Amino acid sequence: MGDSTEACALDAGGAPADSPLAKAVGSRAFHDTVLGLIVLNAVLLGLETYPSVREAAGPLIEAADRVILWLFTAEVAARAAAAGSAAEFWKDPWHRFDAAVVAAGWVPGGQFLTVVRLFRLLRVLRTITLFPNLQRLVTALLRSMPALGNVGLILGGLFYVYGTAGTFLYADVAPQYFGSLHRTFLTLFAVITLEDWLGIMGAVSPANPWCWTYFVSFIVLGTFVALNSFIAVIVAQLERLDDEDQLAVLGRLEQRLARIEERLEKGRQAPTS
Repeated sequence: MGDSTEACALDAGGAPADSPLAKAVGSRAFHDTVLGLIVLNAVLLGLETYPSVREAAGPLIEAADRVILWLFTAEVAARAAAAGSAAEFWKDPWHRFDAAVVAAGWVPGGQFLTVVRLFRLLRVLRTITLFPNLQRLVTALLRSMPALGNVGLILGGLFYVYGTAGTFLYADVAPQYFGSLHRTFLTLFAVITLEDWLGIMGAVSPANPWCWTYFVSFIVLGTFVALNSFIAVIVAQLERLDDEDQLAVLGRLEQRLARIEERLEKGRQAPTS
């Protein structure tokens, strides 16, 4: 998050990069403090899952959570001020995510206490905004969704074909695994994760010795082809992000070189005039 903040501070007209607030928000100490608050908040949420701890220190945990919420609010406000303008701040999707998570913490409790606790759990996800590499990975996942949808359609078709065939072939032999279409889908999900697929095949093989062709072909097509396609799509998107970053760096260098050339040209023309 330090990198994105510094970029905002550089581009914003109202808060130059050398302003004290921009330096403070972009500092390592600020980054580590926010990370420490997120970890502390996660620990407190974990402690609340234990009834004995909640009974013994419930008010103390709630008070600490309220203090952390105020600190998170101050942190988002500081980042907004360092950005220089509201437009610059809200332009960054990670800033919008931070603001939404912190705002959710101010939702009143009452009869919706469970929902409020779930909102508080979202603060743990703010760890993503503190590390540029995590941001890149999440961005790559989001950009990969259309292509992943196509792979998902292929995998869904594979499940349906093998699910229907398995129900017809093995419903009488192993009804606990293939008794109905939805039960076969659950069985195939276990098989594609390689979870006890030998035991499932062992329940069918006494009545059908050639059943291994069904299971092995499904594992090859499902696990080694379809699922690996998910990984390939995400890796390709990460490579595109790398290319975009390199192009952005080259673009900034070209702008700086153009400004330097303009100044040199003005310097040459100054003595003659």
